[in-house]
Amino acid sequence: MKSRMKLRNICSAFVIAAMLFTLPTVTASADEPREVTSPCVKVAEEGSGYVYDSVTMGTGIFGNFIPGTAPTETDNGCSLVFDVVFKVDPETKELYSDILEDWYWEDESTLVMKMKDNIYFSNGENATAEDLLYTYSSHADRGSAYVTEVKINYDKTEIRDDYTLAMNFDAFYSGFYAYKMYLIDKSWSESVGWDSLEWLQPVGSGPYAVTEYVMDDHITFTARDDYWNKDENPVKIREWYMKYYADSATMAMDMELGNIAMCAFTAVDYERFLKEGGDGYDVYAGPSGCCYIFQFGFLENDCWYDKRVREAFSYGIPWEEFGAVTLGTSYRPTHGFVPETSPEYIDVGGYTYDVEKAKELLKEAGYDESNPLKLHTVMMDVSFYSKTCEAFEYYCSQMGVEFTYDLKDIPACVMDWNTLGGGCELGWNFNNLGSTTQQFVQSMTFAGSDAGAKWCFVDDDEFVELYNAASAETDEEKRIELSKKAQQRLYDECLAIPYSECSYAVAYRTDVFTLDQLIKGVMCNDYYNLTNISLASNWE
Repeated sequence: MKSRMKLRNICSAFVIAAMLFTLPTVTASADEPREVTSPCVKVAEEGSGYVYDSVTMGTGIFGNFIPGTAPTETDNGCSLVFDVVFKVDPETKELYSDILEDWYWEDESTLVMKMKDNIYFSNGENATAEDLLYTYSSHADRGSAYVTEVKINYDKTEIRDDYTLAMNFDAFYSGFYAYKMYLIDKSWSESVGWDSLEWLQPVGSGPYAVTEYVMDDHITFTARDDYWNKDENPVKIREWYMKYYADSATMAMDMELGNIAMCAFTAVDYERFLKEGGDGYDVYAGPSGCCYIFQFGFLENDCWYDKRVREAFSYGIPWEEFGAVTLGTSYRPTHGFVPETSPEYIDVGGYTYDVEKAKELLKEAGYDESNPLKLHTVMMDVSFYSKTCEAFEYYCSQMGVEFTYDLKDIPACVMDWNTLGGGCELGWNFNNLGSTTQQFVQSMTFAGSDAGAKWCFVDDDEFVELYNAASAETDEEKRIELSKKAQQRLYDECLAIPYSECSYAVAYRTDVFTLDQLIKGVMCNDYYNLTNISLASNWE
């Protein structure tokens, strides 16, 4: 799965922009009237304290609000109803927190987090260090894979007072701060249970509450009058109306008609926009901070321990053509495991397409027409994996390899990914939630451990040592050095193959939002921090 990973982090791949371009911006302060003609917005009455009374946005992901449940939770909505422990500024990459007044390392294995004492959940309960601990520990308790790589030692972690948590780590994970950890009310959560429908309208400490939930249709979020941080951090949008679309083309059409103010664009929609432009809307295309990486399922098929077999796939798949076919206009070729903008980037090298060389390597390894190499995998039943598996099947046939695959619904697929013998003998790894810090360990989560998705584990001792050292390194310069060595090891031993940078494309009505406002809240195609977009500081 990918960094900050949550298996959902590998799921539905959306748009990746082939190029960045400059978009016009609209400027207006929170006190200036905005000339809005799009029907997706209701301008607030003067003196109400809001800029908009209501804003409608589109989403293709619709579910509950239980953090870490694969891609079934409504992440965009989670950002409204829950406070996030740590945030990373999309522009400066600086770390900050709305709920912590301080955090520091007491020693090499203990992180002390001091909460503000005036945080209140929507049910009136005061948030304490017990809730902060539960925010992390509940994932482990219910088997969520989200924080698997964060090696927290809960036996040594202690609550020192009502608002101070001393978190102990068996080994620090350098991607720790980039995880979106939503502050959870422990007592409420335990009282309703994880299977409760009350998670459709959860208790949270964020600035909004779910006031209406209509399954597979829409969710309404209304600003809380009793929001604990309202005086210091007011919001300028009274209501968010999140409209669900099962079909991305229908959602794009509603954007063109002005019926929604913001939504993700698929590659097809983005390509049409590049050709035809948009009437009243623009599209922001930006890097999501990670890469698409082909990985061998070492633990599921012993053939991958033979370097000749791995090399055969390095040369036998035309990776540039493969990327262009499967990603379309979102394809961005790369020879690295992180984006070129990352301080950890290194051009590890590339492979020249040579199908005859691939066949020779396979023959040397004992595979030919009379004994073809047979491979199988299980991927999620979404358009990206469907198209990717279909293309891979064709290129395998050119090498004489028999490749088969099953496409399953998300829960069934995640189960297979986490189970030895699940049949996932290879896969395409990427973090669909992006990586604001652009770290290598976030681009390849589970690569150094078999505790998560089995096919993501790279079973090479030298790489695992480098990967885990980079994961645990707190010094940035040392981490970068270790990361580059780990990436080079992947290429030199042909342990994984990067073939495209990830990016996203988000459409927005220019009479509703400015580009600066959008960038403040859009993390990637699947996740917008709508609270960030709503804050008054983003409208000044």
